[in-house]
Amino acid sequence: MRNCNSLFFYQTLDAERGEILNSDMPWWSLPESIRSANELLLLRTKNETQILEIRRKAFVAMAENYVQKNGFCCQTRNSLGEISKVIPAVPDADPGYHTNLCLMDLV
Repeated sequence: MRNCNSLFFYQTLDAERGEILNSDMPWWSLPESIRSANELLLLRTKNETQILEIRRKAFVAMAENYVQKNGFCCQTRNSLGEISKVIPAVPDADPGYHTNLCLMDLV
């Protein structure tokens, strides 16, 4: 995993101290970042270049670190970048987990 030390991936951070509270790195933050960037682009903001760069970084991070040979993403990596058996969220316990927005619709 190339970017495992990036704070971009960690599940929980203390925003004031920049302290890592949960070092699990679930895959779902990346497609959510891609979707969010696309929604922001529809607003035609002045930050379009920055938004495009965030979207690109999220896509590259997902493709390089989470998509496996079978085409599916591993759910979580640990702080060493190894695939973890931790399941970060499940629909029954986290009803907001599924957005019903398909990444295929964005290309």
